[in-house]
This record gives sequence, structure tokens and C-alpha cells, in this order.
Amino acid sequence: MIAAFFLTTSFAKLETPQLRDVLRYYASTARRIVPCAMLVITGTILAGMVFAPSMLWRETIYNAAASTLFIENWWLAWTGTDYLRQGLSVSPFQQMWALSLQVQYYLVLPLVLWAIARLARTMGYPQRKAWTLALLAILVCSLAYSIVITDRNQPWAYFDSFARGWEYMIGALLALNIDRIPTANRTVLRILGYLCLVALVGFAAVMPVSKLFPGYAALVPVLATAGLIVTARAGADIAPLRIKPLLALADISFAFYLWHWPLLIYWRMQTGSFEVGLVAGLGIIALAGVLAFVSVRLFETPFRRWKLLAPRPIVALLASALLMTPAVAAVAQWRAVLDRQEATARQALAAFRAAPGPVPQAAGPLPDPIIARQDIPVAYGDGCHQGLTQDTVLECIYGKETGRTEVALVGGSHSLQWLPALQSLAGQMDLRIINMTKSGCTFTDDALADPTLLYPRICDRWNAAAARRIIEIDPDLVITIATRGRGPDEIIPEQYPAIWDDLTVQGIPILALRDNPWFGYDVVECVDRAEAPQDCDRDRDTVLNEADPGGALSMPLVTYADLSDLYCTATTCPAVDQGLLVYRDTHHLTASYVLAHADALAAQIDRALNGR
Repeated sequence: MIAAFFLTTSFAKLETPQLRDVLRYYASTARRIVPCAMLVITGTILAGMVFAPSMLWRETIYNAAASTLFIENWWLAWTGTDYLRQGLSVSPFQQMWALSLQVQYYLVLPLVLWAIARLARTMGYPQRKAWTLALLAILVCSLAYSIVITDRNQPWAYFDSFARGWEYMIGALLALNIDRIPTANRTVLRILGYLCLVALVGFAAVMPVSKLFPGYAALVPVLATAGLIVTARAGADIAPLRIKPLLALADISFAFYLWHWPLLIYWRMQTGSFEVGLVAGLGIIALAGVLAFVSVRLFETPFRRWKLLAPRPIVALLASALLMTPAVAAVAQWRAVLDRQEATARQALAAFRAAPGPVPQAAGPLPDPIIARQDIPVAYGDGCHQGLTQDTVLECIYGKETGRTEVALVGGSHSLQWLPALQSLAGQMDLRIINMTKSGCTFTDDALADPTLLYPRICDRWNAAAARRIIEIDPDLVITIATRGRGPDEIIPEQYPAIWDDLTVQGIPILALRDNPWFGYDVVECVDRAEAPQDCDRDRDTVLNEADPGGALSMPLVTYADLSDLYCTATTCPAVDQGLLVYRDTHHLTASYVLAHADALAAQIDRALNGR
């Protein structure tokens, strides 16, 4: 909002904005933004190569590239609704989403103002009035969209440029109309200013902004900021905002914002602790302040005031682009290092799969943590696993096209993780595999009853359609997951047998697998950082119910299979088992581990089929 206020103020001073004025604004903005952005991106990359666990490199490189292109907000919006990236460690570049959003509006809003001014001039319409009406229309559309998309898909909306546009429009409209706001009673304005300051400072302490923004809840801090601008413009003194040390800090606040986040994230990565504490927190703040001061004093200010650039917009833009070269080169170099290490890791994994056997302890776990995230069923890559926000049932055939036994694999990602084992068994068991799975969705009669699902309504529609399709296909066996929850909370939800019953009454048998443990932390990151893999193990009774939830299950044509002894001993659930990395994140099995235990699944399939 503040950015749009100053941007529009500068254009409102022009009698008739020209394209050269837009170009000048681009150049002045680039001179102010690029130096610190380049330093932070480059520094964060170099630090990441030293401090970030190798298994996080790929995602961090993607974030670095998106930050360099100033599209980090869109990358975070997409990854926030990508199930494979759910639960990943927070990126050290995540703070760059706000700068990316700013840059996008720095590019678009001047062009919008110029285009409206030119159209108004052609039609003989007052320029400022045309700006006000057009920006008001954009504000209404953006705010309406923001409210709707925040309700439907808040993780996406938080980073969506269109859902944030109304905040910029309020700043722009304030700049155009601030002179019309009555300012006679400074006492009233001063009271308003203090109320706005309290609202701005205290809002995030009482409201869960990360879950509510950017819908109507964002109106509170946006309008509070507008109120502070109005009171300041009228000369109503808000004493806390005139303290000289705060004004000095304001000069480096942009650089401080960029620096503080990677320092915080790398501290967490090194300590393995989410909580920072007072001493460490003050240290991070102090170091961010020093880096911000140096960045502004030695890089931003000299570049911004360089006399060669100020009167030459084209030269300034070219120089700004050239200044980003170190960041671009750092991204490319880091990616090259990653590619070499991943290639080595893939060769080791391929060699193991070609000749399975004991994994030497010196070789480290397989797959190597650097590629563990990629050790997934093929359905993710070939478009045969439905995404989080879609309800259309995808149906794909694996195994033997003309296989004698038709098996339907149904449910969420925990069902899908058994696909590699089924594919490996297809030849010996003559299986035709129908994959019918969806991210973030359990196979249940009532998804709304599960508070852990991100999109229960979508899941409900998908489940109903999937059940209808299974009945049409009439497979020889349906394989799905039977349990939900951790430790003593692990149960067979009553909604699961309800949908199973819809199938069994049609004569379709079901193999219901007890779910694997959910660790509650990123197993791969833990193994990558730990001195020994055993440091990442969990006690069995903390992740699995001591009493088998399916022990008393008795339904016709339903075969319950407890495979917990695959993942756990009598007391412990290991992160690495006989050299194989068991998990690829907090709760999904690696495809390699599933393949190594395909025989256990084969035995359960035989049980289920023979019981038909």
C-alpha cells in the first residue's frame, strides 16, 4: 500500500505522463532495489551451499531462481498447493515473495496509469478522475477475488498477485485523493493516528494472519496504514514514529527485511530447532542490522546516486540487469554442483536395484538423501495421480494390459506408494493394475469428518465418483489404506468401512492395509544432518497404536493386513532399515523401500484373493 502511494504520488505530479516517464520510474526503482536484492540472493546461495542439507538443495535452488526473476510469490503459490512439496522446510528465500510482488506492481501500475491517462486525454476526460474510477474498479474486482480465493484456497491466495492488488489500489487512490481529506482538527487526527498505530502493531498478535490473509482481514492493517499516512500528511504528531533511532532504522528496513530471513532459516537448519530463543534471536537481529547497514551504505546508496545512471534510464536499466549477474551465476553454479551429486546418487541406486543386497554402511543410506524426494511412484510424473484441488477421477493402467487379475489401487498418496511393489509383482502374479488415487484424500464415505484434510469437499466429490467407477469396473480386488492417526490415536475411522461396504455389497473384495507410521518431522532432513541414522528413529508406541486398530475388524470380503512389522521392530521404527532409507519425507515411504518388500504385499494379495 505504501509502495503504491509513493508511486502514484510521483505520477500525479506529472501533467501528462509519457512512456519516458514510465521508463524513468523503472530505472529509479531498479537502482534502489537491485543492489540489495543481488547481495541477499547471492549471499543466501553461497550460505546454502555450506549450511543447507543437500536434500534441500533442489527446492532451494528453485526458490533462488524464482527470486532472481522476481516471481517467488508465484512459485510459493504453486508449491503451496503441490502435494509433493507439502511439509518441506521453509525456504531461506521465502521472504523474497514480498519483493517479487512489489516488483510486479512496480512494472504494471505505471503502465496502467500511463494507459489510462492517454485514454482520458483522447476522450477529453479529466485525468485524475479517470485514474480514480479505473483504480476503484480494479480495487473492487481484486478485493472480491481475494475474499473468494482466500476462502477456497488460502495457501494459494496468500501469494497471489491478483489477490493482493486491492492493497495497492488503496494506496494509489489515497495518493490521488489525500488532498481532499479534511485535516482541520489535528486532535482528532492524532487520536486516529494512535489508534491506527495500535491496530497495525497489535493486529498480528491477536489474529492468525497466516491463515486469514489476504482476504477481508487484511483491510485492518491496510486501512490502519492509510490512516497513519493521512495523519502524518496533516502534521498530526505521532510521537513514537518520530523517534530518531527508529527513523534511522527505517533507512535500512528494506535491506534488513531481506537479510533477516535467511539468517533465521540457516540458524534453524544448523541447530535443528524451530525455537530461536532470546540470545540467538538478538544475535540474528544484530547481524541482519549490520548486513543491512553495509548493503545500503556501500552498495545501494552509491549505485542509486551514481551520476552516470540517474539521467540515463536505459543505461540504468542495463546496469541493473548486469548487477544481477552474480546472483544468476551463483544459481547456475549451485545447480551444476547439484546435478553432479544427483547423477552419482542415481547411479548408486540403479546399481542396487539391478543387484539387490545388503547396503554397505560406509555407502550411506539408499537412496541418497539428495534424491530421496524423487524416489516416488511413476504416477506422479505421468499425470496419473490427481492433484489436491481437482475432483476428476483419473484412471490409469499399469502392469499387464491383459492381466488375468485386475487390481484397483484406490485412495490417497499412502495408497499410491504401493504402486511400485504392484508393478514389480505384475509379471509373476499376472496383474492388471488400475491406479485411482488423489493427493490429500483418503478413501472415505465422509471426508468432512476428517479435520486433517486440506480440501474435504473436493475429496468428498472425488470419493463418490471413484466408488461409482469401481463398481462399474468390478475389479478382482481393491487395495486401499485402513487406518488413520498416530500412536494411541491410530484408528480405523468409521467412515472407511462405510465406503468399503458400498463395494463389498457388489461382490468386490477389499485389501485394507494398516498405514505406515507418521514421524512428525522430515526424516530425510534428519538423516542428512544426523551423525548416525539411529538418531532419527522413533519409538514404536509414539507412532503406532499398541493395540492393532484392525484386530477386531470383521467384514465380509474385507481382508485387513497389518504390515507394521515391516517398518518397525517391537520397540522402534527406524528411519533407515538395512541401509535403505524408509521415508522420503515425514510419512511417505520411498519407492525403493516399497520395492524391497513387494513379497510382503504379494502374500497379502494372495490372502485377499483366496478369501473371495
